Amino acid sequence: ELFGDATTHHLDRPRKQHEKCLDAEQFLMFAQLSAHARFASARLLRSSSVSALTATTTASSSSSSVLPRSAAPLHSQLFSPVAHRAAPFSVSASTLAFNSSALHTNWLSCSLKCEQPDDHRLQQQTQRCISTGRPGTTYHFQKSMPRLPIPELDDSLSKYMRAVSPLLSPEELERTQAAVEAFRTGEGPALHAELKARDAADPENSFINPFWDDMYLESRVPLPINVNPFLQFTSEERPAMQDMCKRAANFLHASALFRIALKNESLEPDVFHVGEVTNTSWFKTLITFIPEAIAYYPAYLLKGYPLDMCQYPRLFGTTRLPHESRDIVQTAPDSRHVVVALGGRFYRMDIVNADDSAVSFVDLEAQLRGLLKAHEAGQLQAGDANVGLFTTLERTRWSQLRKQLEECSAQNRSSLESIDSALFTLCLDAEAEPTGHASAAHTFLHSDGRNRWFDKSFSAVVTRNGKAALNFEHSWGDGVSVLRFANEVYDEMLSTEVWADVTAEQVEASPLPQALPFELDASLRTEVESAERSFEKLCKSLCFEVMSFEDFGKDVIKGFKISPDGLVQMAMQLAYHRLYHRLASTYESASTAGFRKGRTECIRPVSPAVVELIKAFGNPTATNEERQAALRTAVDSHSANSLEAKIGKGMDRHLYALLCIAKQKNPDQLPSLFADPAWTLLNHNILSTSTLVSPAIEGGGFGPVVEDGYGVGYGVVDDGMRFAISSYKDADETHRYAEEIREALRDIRTVLEGLCGWAGDPLDPVKSINEQRKTVSSLKRE
Repeated sequence: ELFGDATTHHLDRPRKQHEKCLDAEQFLMFAQLSAHARFASARLLRSSSVSALTATTTASSSSSSVLPRSAAPLHSQLFSPVAHRAAPFSVSASTLAFNSSALHTNWLSCSLKCEQPDDHRLQQQTQRCISTGRPGTTYHFQKSMPRLPIPELDDSLSKYMRAVSPLLSPEELERTQAAVEAFRTGEGPALHAELKARDAADPENSFINPFWDDMYLESRVPLPINVNPFLQFTSEERPAMQDMCKRAANFLHASALFRIALKNESLEPDVFHVGEVTNTSWFKTLITFIPEAIAYYPAYLLKGYPLDMCQYPRLFGTTRLPHESRDIVQTAPDSRHVVVALGGRFYRMDIVNADDSAVSFVDLEAQLRGLLKAHEAGQLQAGDANVGLFTTLERTRWSQLRKQLEECSAQNRSSLESIDSALFTLCLDAEAEPTGHASAAHTFLHSDGRNRWFDKSFSAVVTRNGKAALNFEHSWGDGVSVLRFANEVYDEMLSTEVWADVTAEQVEASPLPQALPFELDASLRTEVESAERSFEKLCKSLCFEVMSFEDFGKDVIKGFKISPDGLVQMAMQLAYHRLYHRLASTYESASTAGFRKGRTECIRPVSPAVVELIKAFGNPTATNEERQAALRTAVDSHSANSLEAKIGKGMDRHLYALLCIAKQKNPDQLPSLFADPAWTLLNHNILSTSTLVSPAIEGGGFGPVVEDGYGVGYGVVDDGMRFAISSYKDADETHRYAEEIREALRDIRTVLEGLCGWAGDPLDPVKSINEQRKTVSSLKRE
């Protein structure tokens, strides 16, 4: 549209082999033609180095200097958002060399993956910054990230009423409406004004961040199950890499490369690419010349949305330290070691050399094999074992025992310091060989607690049969940064060629990791035994059901032109209502990482449209058209709520911040909105849900957030779905809920296909809704 038919024809015509689609000389010509790129033509053409680049690129006939066809919009928009008047800059031709090696992204995690299979990508990222002489650009967009907006008070209150009204009786609804109106005209505006004033006084922060930190760190509940989720890596298909020590060494090496790139700020920024332009190597080179204060805007206009990276410095070397009333998060930025947990004891092991290079695969494997050999021979008996069980306790109790542990001996203090400052914990579960998804979930979510240190930013767990997962503490960061790390490391591990097993001589010559013994007195040994009993009781009360649904997946759902996430959320609502004959307060997590220091927002799937959906699907006389209309309306409502949450227009975090301010002012008398029972009802999240899809991740899960609720982690892929459902209910009831989700999904497909009847048993595809009701009632009686 900007350059006319001739340009469009040039960009769209079929390319001959080795032909350049758009070289640097043509790029500059098109920039001159665009009135919106005056800065680009004035500054770039004035640079002698760009002339050198033009000559170099034009002379080359290699396809490696091709600009992608999707580059057309950039020429007119890259520099147009701002009237930047910086002094002319000079760059070398090698710095601006246009390269066609495409970079692609996993849409959920926004992690960047290089299409160059012959090299290790993380090493390339480090070398690229060093080879060009450019400083690292990991945080290039950070200064220009938009701030998380504070919604209008009236909007948040309206959304609150929409979310809570389906859960209330007519009498309760009338009472809540009165409480909301009293808040709207009473304390609400003053609290809202104070929140805005605090936000304005702290421009480098987000309005929710201080309150969210307090929410996590003041909580006294034990971390495992309640706070720490897990992400299970996709299983290795190469038999040699299914060995515990070899896979652990591969993970350690990849993690070291990631840490080096992050510390050197050569790791690529996190960007969510909607368009194609921002995901090209030449754009990523050009954007580094835009000042950091405005770098966000060119990417934004070209449909590349940079994500906040303020959590990344706390990915490594971070520990949540227990305190009496509020924990603290502590980071050791220069750490080079990890702590290996094996048999309930801990060992210190460097994975980064003093020159900031990664320790080799062979050295890592040799150390791990030597450690495992000594453990199995019973040679590692120094000090007391199972001290990690203390991290499973209620936080105040753990803080008291930690003080006692420190006072017991200088050796204990030294061991704690090494654990606290470690990059992360590697847990070698030499006795665990999970085969099914449910057994793996129990292993990675909690295990028996003996071989864990749940306070670390994350722990990598590797089992005897080569299964691997991340268990991460949640106060320091959210899933976006952890999933980016998991994706990057998984790609690096997958690209690593299988190296020969280390020899016995290499194992003997390799030093063992340094032991970190603990010295316990009789009182502390008793506390370890008590912690073991209480944690065993908690773990036994948790039920985990993993349900694979293979009837259809994202491909079929998209064919119906309906949101996959919305469809799954409606299936969970139908399933819960069919089993319990009521709606439940439901929480779905949404990331606000598109804003500076954004965390998460809550999507509320239950809405008035869901009430109509339940009615339509529960009415035997309703037509298929009526059911489909109700379904689409409910899904559209959910999609709108999701979008509002992600762009900072949700209501949960806003109202929670107002509640925190009100408590600070007068903890003994809450405003009408928060004193109303409906507020407690809405925040008693019986269904706590989160979605996750990544080629690097085979599964994941978390515990329920309330005693009578479910934790549902789910993922929708092209040809199916998987649900990881946790609860403190009995196994049969959890299984019935999983099966109700399965049947609800089948019913929804039947409605969307416009067929008569309901999907049930494959041999009886027209099973009536009345028969469905009888089956569910019978199951409940049983």
